[in-house]
Amino acid sequence: MLRIFKVYNFIDHENNTSLKLEFSSRPGDLSSKDDFYTITLYDFEKNVKSALVVTETSLSTYEKSLYELISYKGVMSWQRAALANRLALNG
Repeated sequence: MLRIFKVYNFIDHENNTSLKLEFSSRPGDLSSKDDFYTITLYDFEKNVKSALVVTETSLSTYEKSLYELISYKGVMSWQRAALANRLALNG
């Protein structure tokens, strides 16, 4: 399977900020399936830089009776994790 390292740099000219996301992924995927991100937020006016490295470990559940308690009314976990990482300023 082909793996690539993606770098997205979003510049907000109105607020003079920059958001840089770096993660390993596959072509066509919107997120990192191995849950490793480097997020850098930079404010040009204040010369403030925030850097965050995020890693996550998924744990399997072997107790099948717990699956009936899962609710599908929320946002998918990769979307939740990506948004939380982009809004975070520190650990």
